[in-house]
Amino acid sequence: MAARAGGVPLPAQAAQQAARERLGLLGVDDLPVRGSRRLAGTGTEDADGVERFEVVLGSADGDVVVRVESRPADEAAQLTCRALHPAHPRTWTALSVSPVR
Repeated sequence: MAARAGGVPLPAQAAQQAARERLGLLGVDDLPVRGSRRLAGTGTEDADGVERFEVVLGSADGDVVVRVESRPADEAAQLTCRALHPAHPRTWTALSVSPVR
């Protein structure tokens, strides 16, 4: 996932995409970010490079909480045209999409 313009952090973008798919929404602005926080641990990532986040998104039907996980891809790739060495891009997976109760 590449960062899009507008300053929305990657965890929030992953959460928005997962929630849009789950809720059948098409608009980029349908789910504004209300907040996010890193889960598990105090460092930036665990020993396997896994990071988990909880993101709260607004929707017309009420807020939605999405938990996402990011980890390095198994295979390295050239991430830019000028990259000197292959690197492992991060992959994003939605763990859950739930309405706030």
